[in-house]
Amino acid sequence: NDIRIFHIYVANRVQVIRDVSKPSQWKYIDTSTNPADLATQGITVKVLQESDWLRGPTFLKSNSPTTSTIDESDGDIDESNPEVRQEVKVHATSTQRALGVGSERFDRFSEWSTLQRAIAKLVMRAKRFEIKSEPQTSQHDHETTESGDNDGPTLDASKRAEILIIRTAQEEAFADEISVLQRRSGNKPESRQSLRERRTVLRKSSLFHLDPFLDKDSVLRVGGRIHRSDLGFEEKHPIILPQKHHVSELLICHYHHKVYHQGRQITHGALRQPGYWVGGGHRMVSRILNSCVTCRKLRERTLTQHMINLPKNRIEPSPPFTSIGVDVFGPWIIRTRKLRGGAAEYLQNLQVRTKWRNREQNLSGGDVVLVKDNDVSRNEWPMGKIVEALTSEDGKVRKVKIMVCKEGKWKIVYHPISEIVLLLPTEKDNDLNDKDSISLGEECDVDSEKYVA
Repeated sequence: NDIRIFHIYVANRVQVIRDVSKPSQWKYIDTSTNPADLATQGITVKVLQESDWLRGPTFLKSNSPTTSTIDESDGDIDESNPEVRQEVKVHATSTQRALGVGSERFDRFSEWSTLQRAIAKLVMRAKRFEIKSEPQTSQHDHETTESGDNDGPTLDASKRAEILIIRTAQEEAFADEISVLQRRSGNKPESRQSLRERRTVLRKSSLFHLDPFLDKDSVLRVGGRIHRSDLGFEEKHPIILPQKHHVSELLICHYHHKVYHQGRQITHGALRQPGYWVGGGHRMVSRILNSCVTCRKLRERTLTQHMINLPKNRIEPSPPFTSIGVDVFGPWIIRTRKLRGGAAEYLQNLQVRTKWRNREQNLSGGDVVLVKDNDVSRNEWPMGKIVEALTSEDGKVRKVKIMVCKEGKWKIVYHPISEIVLLLPTEKDNDLNDKDSISLGEECDVDSEKYVA
């Protein structure tokens, strides 16, 4: 912008000229032929009478004008011009003191074991540099450190890396609590002012009810009154981990994979057993399990279908004693409770079955499913492939023929759709027949056991 480089007054005048004209319309007039300059030079009356002030410039009377058109591209502005505003450049520099490694680097890792291995290698390299910098170190220590670094992180380095990671996360989340507890860790008795300050800080903290303390490695742990218990130190005083932190998420995912994608209680128990206490652990474990792809696939709901029409003998009136039933398990105790207005609510009305009123898409041959097995856990349910879908009178599929591998043999079984979970549906364009489905059993012996599960 050519206007903003001038001072305010000059810039406003230039803006007015540029609004009513263009630089291509401007003509350059030399000072010797410009009559406007005579008024500022202080000439005599005799010279004024003979000048162009009264007659006008001569180039206006000639057919070949001596003025030249101004090219806008050639109008470079000289920075030394007093009308040009000087450009002020400001350079700002900010400094920040980094304490420790910094947990923002932990976000680059998606697994706890990978993060621990990387920090362990960093710890070993720092130890090797420290040993080499000491002149009194023996040659044996140099060789031991170099060989350990090449073979991978040692057990001691992995433990130190774990402490470093946890302490870094705690220093960022609980900086005030740690600073107060560090003053308390000394052997000197606390003054009243420091005691009052410590109580004020801890009461405002979310760790107040956990009675936190610092161990010998400056790691924040849960206190309590079970010091004389026979449990291990990690179980009596677990390490406190901040809520919604990346390190906490990595540890939950690590132990969730370690227990083979079990539920929330088993995953949380596996996390508590080695000595970790995560703030809001139940909600955090549930959130991570809901985002786990494997768990969402294995814990998918079983299939349902719209119920078929009732048979004719159930909806038409019939003579008395046409159908007689005997209650051999009675008497049934029906629990009633009084509601507003004195009405009673019976057991028959407590359960509203709406799941069979929704129309679902029919299964077809070639769909990959999980077969429900009450004898094993859900993670061990066998996987099978639908060979044939059996349709009812209304065209809905409520029973399927599945090929399942049990005990090393392929077996053909029949299952209702309420006992299977759909994993991978077949493309509609690819209509698989029975021969294509049975081709899976070429590697095993096909034992055709036809039974209704």
